[in-house]
Amino acid sequence: RESQQGARTWAVAKDSTGAIWLGTEHNGLHRWQEGKFTQFNLGPGSLPGSIYSLCMDRLERLWAGTGDNGVLRFENGKFEPVWSYPEPSWNKSVYVIYEDRLGQMWFGTGAGLFCWADGNARQVTARKFSMGTVRAIAEDPSGRLWFGLAAGGETRLACLQGEELVGQGVADGLFGNDVFGLHPDDEGGIWIATAGGGLWRALPRRPGGAPG
Repeated sequence: RESQQGARTWAVAKDSTGAIWLGTEHNGLHRWQEGKFTQFNLGPGSLPGSIYSLCMDRLERLWAGTGDNGVLRFENGKFEPVWSYPEPSWNKSVYVIYEDRLGQMWFGTGAGLFCWADGNARQVTARKFSMGTVRAIAEDPSGRLWFGLAAGGETRLACLQGEELVGQGVADGLFGNDVFGLHPDDEGGIWIATAGGGLWRALPRRPGGAPG
């Protein structure tokens, strides 16, 4: 039995070599490889920092989302900064990183949602609702992206339509409970894990927009 005593672990990933990566709060990033742990300090000024999200992309590069140092990527044996939110904000934490089927990277943060492609990031706005914190991202079989939200207004689930996020589920009673997990199924639905509101499932819509 191996463990990192006292460290709250937020994210786990496995790379192509079989190494296991653990993102912890206030105690940096740890790699378990060949029977030993190696620590990587990803906070500002070489502090350990908090790592809230990890994502292995299609090129087998590890992306790490931090509490206060933006997004970093592991290449050639070291982490390099990729992006950080440029404006003042009370919460710049990167809670989720997701690569879609087009190879675009999505960063869900305490300051909103960002899409990173070709070396540039753009912020995605919400249509007629307060977005809050983005805590989960998933893509359904049709290619539509879904986003789980926390705090902000009553909307806690949204999907991407064009260049905007459109709120979902409020009319069905899914509101006010933070969404921390999303998972697509083979039937086109999305399973939704909430804090305090139980487990939900968003069904695919039939032709003409009627719920499935």
